[in-house]
Amino acid sequence: MQVMDWWRERGNDLSPGDHAIHLDLLSKIEGVDTAEKHFECLPEHARNKLTYGALLHCYCKENMLEKAMTLLEKMRELNYASTPLVYNNLMSMLVSMGKPGSVPPLVTEMKNKGILPDIHTYTCLLDSYALLKDTKNAERVLLEMKEAGVKCDWTTYTSLASIYVKEGLIDKANSALKEVENMDKFRDRKAYHILLTLYSAISNKLGVYRVWESLKLTFPETANINYQFMLQALSRLGDTDGLEKYFEEWESSYTLYDIRLTNILIDSYLERDMIEEAEKLREGAVKKGAEPNVGTLMKFMRFYLHKHQMKLAGKYFEEATLKVKVNHWKASQETVSLFLNYFEEEKDADGAEYFCKLLKNINSLPADVYSSLSRTYVAAGMMESQIHERLKANGIEIGA
Repeated sequence: MQVMDWWRERGNDLSPGDHAIHLDLLSKIEGVDTAEKHFECLPEHARNKLTYGALLHCYCKENMLEKAMTLLEKMRELNYASTPLVYNNLMSMLVSMGKPGSVPPLVTEMKNKGILPDIHTYTCLLDSYALLKDTKNAERVLLEMKEAGVKCDWTTYTSLASIYVKEGLIDKANSALKEVENMDKFRDRKAYHILLTLYSAISNKLGVYRVWESLKLTFPETANINYQFMLQALSRLGDTDGLEKYFEEWESSYTLYDIRLTNILIDSYLERDMIEEAEKLREGAVKKGAEPNVGTLMKFMRFYLHKHQMKLAGKYFEEATLKVKVNHWKASQETVSLFLNYFEEEKDADGAEYFCKLLKNINSLPADVYSSLSRTYVAAGMMESQIHERLKANGIEIGA
């Protein structure tokens, strides 16, 4: 970025490719709005296929659907929508936004314009069919890739496997995942993580352990993230012995303590009503200098909620809200209802008000809290005038 600014200050022009790179950097450093304004100020000759494509990439990366589609229309008019990259950016955005049905028509448009799909195009298409649970068309895509001479990579088969997993086609899922394992050695942690996830989803314990050994051979210095996926897989399998074994292995070798890994074992203990073991694990993490995060606290809160130990559940809920940034997390409707129903049954107006205050502090107060709080006031024996005063004092609109 600084090099480009220095180059321009010396009176030199940037090439079309440089302008495109500059736009992308501006978007990453200063935001899409800045990149957009810079694009609009470019001289006519610099607003070309490359810079249009760079701006489209900026929009797609930020899931700015309306702006991306408007720009695509302009690029169609200028005949700039002529490469797989243009369509791949759009399709990746649509998949990430949960709009898989819009992907196949774009691939059809590409083919009609004589633009050959590449591996990324096919991966997006497979991902869209995975979300649509369309096994038939996903298998057709794989066949088309082979006929077109497009080399399948690990994403091809894991996308296909995820469709089979969702449809309960276990044998086909295993076959697709084995294709990935049989590929030439690849150095992509994400591939191993997905294999661990999918094998555990179909209860293939041998597959999970096999992939783990392969992962350790490829990456001898095993990172926290690798252990996280392994522990999640073992938890999903219900392999409690393996879960404890590999957690202890991680604890004996970590360089940076990660509470998220502890949370996985805590969750396993709580599911089996092993509260003492879970508490001991949490205390051990604190002694190692780790702070329980919102996830840790909510796991204990849910445990006590389901045991109807509301005071303990409330203690953990309060601790969790103190760690939350405003608008970064909302309590589930089930959690809010369980607490409010409890306060109503106990005729505990003060408790209900304090709970609502906690929700308000993190901007998580539901719109219909008025009726529940009013019922609690009535149960506590308050008169209508008192109820109105209390609601007003708590900043809750009557009839909200």
